[in-house]
Amino acid sequence: MSIAFKQGTAVVALEWGALALLNGEGSGWTLAGFFTLHALASLLLALLAQSIFFRRPGRDFFWETVLVFASSFFVPLFGALGLLLALLIYYRRERRAGFLEIGETTLPAYAQTRKGGHERFGPGGARSRLLNIHTPLEARLKALMLFQTMPTRLSGGVLRQVLTDPVDDVRLLAYGMLDTQEQQLNNRIHEERDRLAQADSEFARYTARRRLGGLYSELIYQGLVQGDVRDFAIEQAQMYTRQALEWMPDDPALLVQQAKLLQQTGHYDAAAAAYQKAQNLGMPHSRIIPWLAELHFRRGEYAQSRQLLARMDMRDAPGSLRNVLSYWAEKKS
Repeated sequence: MSIAFKQGTAVVALEWGALALLNGEGSGWTLAGFFTLHALASLLLALLAQSIFFRRPGRDFFWETVLVFASSFFVPLFGALGLLLALLIYYRRERRAGFLEIGETTLPAYAQTRKGGHERFGPGGARSRLLNIHTPLEARLKALMLFQTMPTRLSGGVLRQVLTDPVDDVRLLAYGMLDTQEQQLNNRIHEERDRLAQADSEFARYTARRRLGGLYSELIYQGLVQGDVRDFAIEQAQMYTRQALEWMPDDPALLVQQAKLLQQTGHYDAAAAAYQKAQNLGMPHSRIIPWLAELHFRRGEYAQSRQLLARMDMRDAPGSLRNVLSYWAEKKS
């Protein structure tokens, strides 16, 4: 027999005893006995309600328990029996749902297995597998396909390294991936040139030139063009960026783009001035710290580079920059 059932039976018995006392002599002792038995029944009912209703961990249900006691005590017989009936119905429904039956179980044994049985590796592991010609061809091709999902500015250098790979499949696949990415940008450049030719307002021409400068810069930044083609891309990016700035001279993003291009061509003073102007116009300093650090490095001002990189948070830096930050954090001069 469950404890809740025993408590409910005790409540009924106490209430029945209290009612029996009222049928006797109406003396003071009789009333005292009635209220004593009735108070014990109300207290037992409140404790029963606390064990069934109020079981949320981390919370004290003192006042709720007092309310149940008061409801039972100040409404003799009917209050207690009504609350008892409600408690028993609720308890029965929870027992059917299985909510009150809490058991114990042991922790399962830990098994160190790989989901699906497939070998997984990150970009670092993929690079080592791809560049190691002694790795099985299937593993190298899988590693190469991983670079297809990465930004070209991160994968371009590795893909160019395997353009001289002795395995034809690896070499041709890498070439195809680079060529596809270059063609996508070139197609967008042709579309923007058509928009520029058809522009009928200064704002439309500014927008087209701004996009063209950015697209040519992407060709350079992602390493998709080399040699004379790269020089031509730099000239075109500088031209369109300069023309866009003539119409919108206070565009901080365009100023940073112009500074990067000036830095690419060795005009460090002009690049530093453009960075400073962009920062004065609201460009966050954290966005241009890596470029300023590179500018000082190319000038041979290594102390300034280290000071700038020390301001960057290692946790917020991209993966390709963390090794640089770690190196300069260890340098003393």
